[in-house]
Amino acid sequence: YERGIENGVPGLEMISSEGIREIEPNARGIKAIWSPETGIVDFQKVCHTYAQDVKKGGGSVSTGFKMTKMEIVRDGTGDGS
Repeated sequence: YERGIENGVPGLEMISSEGIREIEPNARGIKAIWSPETGIVDFQKVCHTYAQDVKKGGGSVSTGFKMTKMEIVRDGTGDGS
């Protein structure tokens, strides 16, 4: 909870057992962290989907390498224009 506050997570609050029941009637607990502005994702699946999008766009994805340089190429000239 404290880390979320320190990181500026919006709407974060500690809720009581009554608050839990108001949000989710089928859940029970003593207290909980309510974070209405965040979510839990399968980051591996997100990355895999991004990689598929890059490949469909004609790009390539390499893993297991240290990235030392990045260049934006929009028209194939390599100058980023």
